[in-house]
This record gives sequence, structure tokens and C-alpha cells, in this order.
Amino acid sequence: MGNNNNSSWLKSLSKLAYSERWLVISTIIGLGAGYFAYAFYLLLHYTEGFIAWLLGINNKPFGFLYDIALTAVEHEMRNPLVIALVVAGAAISSYLVYTYAPEAEGHGTDAAISAFHKRAAIIELKVPLIKAAASAATIGFGGSGGVEGPSAQMGAGIASVLARKVLKLPFQARRIALVSGIAAALSVLFRAPIGTALFAVEVLYKRDFEAQAFIPAVIASSIAYAATAPLYHFKPLLPEIHENLATLYSPRGLLALIIMGAFIAPFSLFYVRLFYKVRDVFDDLVKKKGMSVYAKPILGGLVTGIIALWVPHVLGPGKGLLSHFLEFGEMGELGKLGYFKLFGLPLWLSLMLIGILKIAATSFSIGSGGSGGVFAPSILAGALVGASYGYLIGSKIAPITPTVYAYIGMAAFFGAAANVPFATSIMVAEMGRNYLLIVPSLIAAIVSRELTGEYSIYESQLKERLRTEIVGAEGLLNIIKTKGLKIDLLAKHLVNRRVRPVNEDSLLVDAIEDLTRHRVRAVPIVDKNGKVVAVIDESDLPSMLHVLEKQPEITVGFVQLKSPPIVTGDTPIDQVLEEMINYGTDYVIVTENGKYVGIVTVEDVILALSHIVHEQLASLKSQ
Repeated sequence: MGNNNNSSWLKSLSKLAYSERWLVISTIIGLGAGYFAYAFYLLLHYTEGFIAWLLGINNKPFGFLYDIALTAVEHEMRNPLVIALVVAGAAISSYLVYTYAPEAEGHGTDAAISAFHKRAAIIELKVPLIKAAASAATIGFGGSGGVEGPSAQMGAGIASVLARKVLKLPFQARRIALVSGIAAALSVLFRAPIGTALFAVEVLYKRDFEAQAFIPAVIASSIAYAATAPLYHFKPLLPEIHENLATLYSPRGLLALIIMGAFIAPFSLFYVRLFYKVRDVFDDLVKKKGMSVYAKPILGGLVTGIIALWVPHVLGPGKGLLSHFLEFGEMGELGKLGYFKLFGLPLWLSLMLIGILKIAATSFSIGSGGSGGVFAPSILAGALVGASYGYLIGSKIAPITPTVYAYIGMAAFFGAAANVPFATSIMVAEMGRNYLLIVPSLIAAIVSRELTGEYSIYESQLKERLRTEIVGAEGLLNIIKTKGLKIDLLAKHLVNRRVRPVNEDSLLVDAIEDLTRHRVRAVPIVDKNGKVVAVIDESDLPSMLHVLEKQPEITVGFVQLKSPPIVTGDTPIDQVLEEMINYGTDYVIVTENGKYVGIVTVEDVILALSHIVHEQLASLKSQ
């Protein structure tokens, strides 16, 4: 009875118009991914509270701590125990990831992008669970990383599970659901529902957007935000500041922003190149020197711990430290604070040095295989470098406060490092309710992004959406065969289970109505045992309509129909293409144990393989 009710509910969902259907789907995903992200938020901050207690800078062993970096800096902590704790967190993370879910290695967002492009939007439930625990260990114990990467991978994972197991979505809809899950989880952690929705559709490409996913992503992120905002009392992540718009939009102000974009670009490029240089060095230690993969994050944590012993500003995500920096800067008291002055250096140089060390610490914590994000460290580094520019150069061009330069620096730094200037500019504005800074941030971020080129902290990004409509089944199969490409996807990864079969004793008019009304490629015909015996597709319509004119009440079983191409769920995708070509169709029917399961179309295959083929061909050319 439960299965029948579930089937009936899914059938009703499929009959809804596009906007209503995605309102339902995105709401479910927004709630699922949103509450999961909030649970991670609590786990992380209670872990930070426990570690701060061990370091002697927190009174309660299980108290909530907003930011370990800010607490350590305020207490002027120089405790050697910090090294052991960062290493311990890295060790716990390493054990969890490499034992149970290697996909959870690293910063997370790149893995979510890879799942979208290369893995048919399939992420197993264990991945977000392990990602949450491993990230809480890495970041909560003091490792330099943020929550963006873990939350993006968690949101994508929860969305993938809901799309496959609960909503039974076909392949293309599952990809949109995955993007919506990323937006929902990020919305909770960064309290920026519009910016995170745009981030989710922009981060997939270096110079493009996944436009069809934007509205579902906005719905999911808005639902997630609305559901969790009361839990943190609607408080924004960063302080609101006041800016002089007349100065900001003056010729001198705009010139200062353009120069700022050029000033920050080298720092963004340095971040990307250092991060992947560190990653490659640690990978070489495993491949060429025989070091255990479990030791990578531990060694990276050791380096981070040593940096943190002298400069505790690099601990954790640093968002509390960033908020504190902006708050005192807005009050004009930044110069009076000793928190951001190192070794007797001038303030502008101290800020720049802390930013560079945060970049280095993040590269070692996360580039070595630790579990954490790269966004929060980036906006801290971007704010410090931006403020440094303000003190050193910007204030001499236009009288804009260093705090405004810091805000714009966040967008310029990460917008260039991740090729997401539009999303970052809006996210940063939403995080502090500084919406009038969107345009100035865009100016600096676009300049910075154009100067850094196509370097990206997310190496799974495509340059742009591939135009799959120009590739047919024969052309794609020919590329796979002649180039010897390795394709790991199977028919079951792309099967659309929502195309319902028709029994032999059903009326032909009903079968044709299913074909035309639901706009499916084919309607499978099954016998009483669920075995596929024939198929009706679009090419049959003229002859079937002719039959109906003469015999309106005829059943499907009395009509001469063709046999369909049939594969099992474990059939490799290249063989799926071969079956389509042999039968002259753009679909195959998938069965298990002789019974109907679903349908795979050539559009789904081409979309699923586009990134894989593109990547492998590029690799062959470089050899």
C-alpha cells in the first residue's frame, strides 16, 4: 500500500507544470539540505568550543564558540598545544575520509562540481555524513579551512539522495536538484539566499552559467534560509557599514576600484597556484615516495599548526575575526587595535602578511587532503589585502575608508580565484546587508578575474557549457572507440524510472496519449509479468493514428509493434550507444531480471559524457 501511495504521489508530481513541480522539489531539497547544513554548523562550533577549552581560552568544555581564531587572538595565545590539536584534527579527518569516503577529500565544492559534470549527479549518502564529521575535525580543531566546501558537498549529496531515492527524478532533473542542494546548504551557512543561488549556477563554469537551474536554486536557497534564519535570530554574518556613494562613484573612486582589482589579482593567482602546488607535492609524496595517504593531511596539519603558533589569526574559518576587523574598522578604531599588527610592522604590511599566511595555512590544511572549504579563508585574506591596499594606495586616490576597500577586496579576491565575480559580489553584500556595494564590488572583481585568466581554485569547472546538440550517438561512440576513452558510467546511472509502461490489454488511445501528453521518447509495452514485449515511439504515431481511425477501441496487444533496444542496468554506456545505433532509435529500454525499469535517452547520455569526453580528450592532447 505504501509503494502504491508513493507511486501515485510521484505520478501527480510529474503532471504539474514546470514552475509548480520545481516549487515542490526545491522546497523538499531546501529543507533537507538546509537543516543538514545547520546541524553541521552546530557540530563545528561546539567542536571549536571544546578545542578552545583544551587550550585554556574557553570556560566550558562543551560550549558554543563562534570563532576559534578570534578567541585565540584576543587571548594572545601562543600555546604549543595548538600544533598537537591541529594535527589531531587532521588525523581524525584523514582516517574518516580515506577509510570510508575518499570522495570527501579536500575542499568539497570541486567534488560537487565533478559530480554534476562527470558522475551523473550521483553522490552516496555516506559522503555528506563523512564530510560533516571530517570537516568538523579539520576546522574545529583549528585547521585553516571554511564551511563553504563542506556545505556545498553536503547539500549536493543530500539533494542527490533525495532526487534518486525519494523523488525518483530523471538524470537531467537530478542535476538541477544537485545545484539546488548546493545553493540551499550555502544559504544557511552564509545567510545570503540570492548570492548563494547565483554561486551554485556560476561556479560550475569559468565563463558561463547553468541558467536552467537558477530558479530552482533560488527557491531551495530561500526555503533553507527561511527555515533556519530564526535559529540564529536573523543576524547577518558580517557587520553593516556606511559608505559615501558620491565618493565611491566619483571618477577618482572608480579609478581606485579598477586599480584595486589589478592589485588583488596577483594575490588571487598566488592562492590558486600555491594551493595546487601543495596538493601536487603531497600527491607526489604518496605516489613516488611511498608515503601513506593517511599521512598527507597530518603533515599538512603540522605545517598549519606551526604557522598558527606564531600567528593564531590563521586558525579555523576566521569569520569571527573578519567580523571583528570590519566592525572596528567601521568605527575608525582599527589603527588602535593590536590584534592585527605583527612583529612591530606597519598596519598595512601586517594585514597583507596575515592574508598571505592565511592563504598558506589553507593550502597546507586543505590542499594536503584535509576536509574544509576555501571560501571563508579567501574572504578573510581578501578583506585584509583589500584594507592593506586602502591604507597603502587607495586612500591616496580617493577618500574611501579602508573598511569599504576590505569589503570590496573580499569579492575581488575570491571572484578571481574561483571565477565567480557576480555571485561573490552579491554574496558579500548580502552577508553584511551592504547592497549598495554590489556594483563597486563587481567592478573590482571583474577586473581581477580578467587579469587572472582561467586559473581557478575549482579545477573541475568547465570553461562553458558544451553544446551537446551538435553531437549525435554515432559521433560520440566513434570518439569513445577511436580515442580509447574510459567511461565508467552504466545505464542504471542515467535511467529515467518515471516513464511508466503500458500493459498489453490497455487501449491504444491511452498509450498514444501518454506518449504525446508527457512528451516522452517512447512508451514501453509490458505483459502481465512486467516483461517488455514492444514499444511505441514518435515514429509510430502516423500509423497508430491510422489504426485508431478504423478501430477506436483496439488494445495495444492487437497492434503490430516493433521490438525495442533493451539493456540491463549494468550495461556500459558505450554499449548503450551501440544499441541505439543498431536499432535506429534515440533511446534504450532498461530492464532487470527481465522486468521493465526505465528508459535512457541519447540526450541524457550526451549530457552525462560531455565533460568526461572533453576532459579525457584534453588530457590526450597534452601528452
